[in-house]
Amino acid sequence: MIHLDKNGHTEEFYYCNDCKRETNHIAVKHHTTRRVYTVKEGLREEVFTGVIVKCEGCEYLSFVKNGFSETVNNGKAISTGTYSYRYPEETRNYREYKNIVNIPPDIANLYYDTVFCLNHNKLLFCAMGLRSLIEAICKDKMPNVSSELFLDKRIDEMCAGRVLSKNHADTLHQLRFMGNVAVHELAIPERKEIETAINIVEHTIENLYGVIAEVSQKKSLK
Repeated sequence: MIHLDKNGHTEEFYYCNDCKRETNHIAVKHHTTRRVYTVKEGLREEVFTGVIVKCEGCEYLSFVKNGFSETVNNGKAISTGTYSYRYPEETRNYREYKNIVNIPPDIANLYYDTVFCLNHNKLLFCAMGLRSLIEAICKDKMPNVSSELFLDKRIDEMCAGRVLSKNHADTLHQLRFMGNVAVHELAIPERKEIETAINIVEHTIENLYGVIAEVSQKKSLK
């Protein structure tokens, strides 16, 4: 929560997406809205404060919104919730994208979408995206293999065609299984599992297409 003094000023530390570290931020502009209305439990009050804050290091601007609500019943106030969020979101735990070149656009788009899901904690969709990535790579590298074959058979065909080593194919089978569980059982993998799986897929892309240079989060979002 950001705390303003009576003049609407603040100096607080936040993570700066440009500086890539905690820096001092000051309030540039703020506005508070108060709403009071009747609910079944009594009188509900909601207060929202929006603040534009500026990093004192690089002058990067972001937005902080705080809010709380309480219900008054028979003279007794009961808190019904508080929240605080920033926009843009902090990127301190974001995974860097790779600069992928010389590969089909559909594979590149699937890769970026999958990492996007990881960075926004959509782990179920991330697992599904990883499975789709493997499927797209199989389709691109083995165009003569029927798309009606199950994915496990197509991975085996890449191994038989010496596109992949046996060990590499076995690893992709594990990722395929994780994706199947996500799709059919809606089982959400652990973040660590997803990050390991993305490492493997990036290694696969690098081996098959010859990629890769890391790019910053800032460049990748332009």
